[in-house]
Amino acid sequence: MHSRPKRSKRVRVVKAWKLSLRSKVYLLTIIPLLLVMVLVSAFSINESRELGQREIEVFESQFYELRRQELRNYLDLALTAIESQRRENTPQSREKAKQILRQMGFGDDGYYFAYNYDGINLVHPKLPDLEGQNLYGFEDLHGNPVIQSLIERAREGGGFHEYLWHKPSRDEVVGKLSYAVGLDDWGWMIGTGLYIDDLQDAIGQIRRKVDENVQRTLVTSVAVALLAILMVTVLGLGINVSESQLANRRLKDLSQRTMQFEESEKVRISRELHDGINQMLVSIRYRLEAMIADFGSGGDKVRGHAEQASETIVAAIAEVRRIS
Repeated sequence: MHSRPKRSKRVRVVKAWKLSLRSKVYLLTIIPLLLVMVLVSAFSINESRELGQREIEVFESQFYELRRQELRNYLDLALTAIESQRRENTPQSREKAKQILRQMGFGDDGYYFAYNYDGINLVHPKLPDLEGQNLYGFEDLHGNPVIQSLIERAREGGGFHEYLWHKPSRDEVVGKLSYAVGLDDWGWMIGTGLYIDDLQDAIGQIRRKVDENVQRTLVTSVAVALLAILMVTVLGLGINVSESQLANRRLKDLSQRTMQFEESEKVRISRELHDGINQMLVSIRYRLEAMIADFGSGGDKVRGHAEQASETIVAAIAEVRRIS
């Protein structure tokens, strides 16, 4: 008993979801366009990110190469400055070498440091309280051994080590790249370093630039997609209006032709009624009248039927004339 209402409801739902031909054409136009725009946007965003990452990698590589060469040059200056003291190789010359290293520097945060191979600090002009302390096991905030690694690089013939260290001008711990060499005859490690927080700032700027490019690409893609949808919609509306106007004109022409056809058919039928059937009825009437006139008195019964038929024909003639 309840199956018919449910089926009727399902039929109504199915009919509600049916789309007109224009809607289907519109969707077939918009959906591929949106898919293409999404793919192009995704490709552009991915390319922007990859380009930004390559730019960061190139910049980082060049940055480190320049800093390494700069550190080599600075340390060559320090070694040249204490060369005469190394040749003397006396306790007094070593003390003088320490004094020279304390007085040398570059920039706001550039200085030289020295440790013996046991990790005891010999020279640290920015933190003089460290002098005389054994810092061999010192680690930075990431657990990275600092002095031990620098001594190892020095004893290997010279090398670089990156770690976290206090930056005087900013009074905070930042990244630092140091270069250390060993003076085996003295058992010393001499080094200097450059803070690389500017690298992180530069990389941050590049990343922000990449993010801005990605955002611009996304906004541009959305704007282009909306513009394309708007153009398709306007074009579709224009086509619909044009088709509607054309359909209205055709309907009007059809109505006019239908009316003309009806009028011509009326005229034709009227003409056929008047010229065809009416003439035949008139002819039959005349023949009946002639037949009535020829009957004698003995044919009263036949005469009566003929007169009735004549009256009927007269009425039929009048009706045909009225209709035509």
